[in-house]
Amino acid sequence: MNADGSPALSIVVLARNREGYGNLCELITLARMRASKGEYWLTPRDLEAPEAPYSHLRGMPNCLVLFTPEYAAASDVLDAQAAWVSSTFSGRAWMTLTLHYRPYDDIHRVAVQEAAAANHLRLVAAGHVAMHVRSRKPLQDVMTAIRIGQAGTGVWLCAVAQCRTAPTFAAAPGQHLSASSADRVATHRQSLPVLAR
Repeated sequence: MNADGSPALSIVVLARNREGYGNLCELITLARMRASKGEYWLTPRDLEAPEAPYSHLRGMPNCLVLFTPEYAAASDVLDAQAAWVSSTFSGRAWMTLTLHYRPYDDIHRVAVQEAAAANHLRLVAAGHVAMHVRSRKPLQDVMTAIRIGQAGTGVWLCAVAQCRTAPTFAAAPGQHLSASSADRVATHRQSLPVLAR
């Protein structure tokens, strides 16, 4: 989140080799030192023209960058962000396109394609990945049930299976509650702790 409350630019930095990994670690350390515990703080200047002793991090050498634009962002904001990404990470940046069957997907897709083309960024399809392995899906389903209030006070968390088909169920964007996950959670509900609010 920016200081003015607007959404911050979202990028993913991937190390290409050992030097890139070291640069990424230094950038993370810099971001953590500036913020309170558990938070990070970076500015665009930290990547485009960092001050000494971090000047070697300019453009994050030996790293690749994926720019994930905000969904349905205004075209002028999207174009300005894409231009910054293109100039800061020249030749090593891609722009991601994530579609989740939402109302403005077509408008978002066209805006992202146009911004990518205008700023010489390659476009790559991306999903909203929430876990690193499929076996974590039941845990996410439980957390989603808690988030949307489907797990009542002092009851066993078997509501996940019921949430799956309830009209009020709202999974996180791009996420779907799989039948197998819900069934596993419901089957093993006796081993789940009692929730208290």
